[in-house]
Amino acid sequence: MADVHIDLQEGQAPSQTVHFLPCQIQHDGKAPIQQYFNPVIEEEAGVAGPAASAGTVYKATLRGRWLRGSTLPMQSGCKGVILQSVHKVENDQTDSHYHAKYSFKEVTCWNLETTPSDADSMVQAMLWPNTAQEIHAPLSSEQVATLADSVRKELLA
Repeated sequence: MADVHIDLQEGQAPSQTVHFLPCQIQHDGKAPIQQYFNPVIEEEAGVAGPAASAGTVYKATLRGRWLRGSTLPMQSGCKGVILQSVHKVENDQTDSHYHAKYSFKEVTCWNLETTPSDADSMVQAMLWPNTAQEIHAPLSSEQVATLADSVRKELLA
């Protein structure tokens, strides 16, 4: 079984603006992004977005279609990175090597014509690190006793 090696080069990956767009682009490689997607972002008044975005919603257009988006910060203690493969992987038995090409502290998630919400998969994914930490955190003996009492009461009711 092959290993995956990731070199984060802490502090060396330049910061980038990241947009999560509701489309698929049939291209893999470098592209002059600013030439194709450099939206004029306007704050949309009176519309609430996901809680993680402090409720701010933006609007923009992409090829004549309205987009609505919210900027979501990375969870506390997390840092986003865009990885680049150091060499082409020949097969699943070859080790993979990646290095951090760019870093980011927030992602602007865009929806096609609908307001972003807490139910969006990308919003939920951005919240997952803190959720996972809470799920896997050890319980104190007091918390265990409280949970046992509530289960006991439900079983006897």
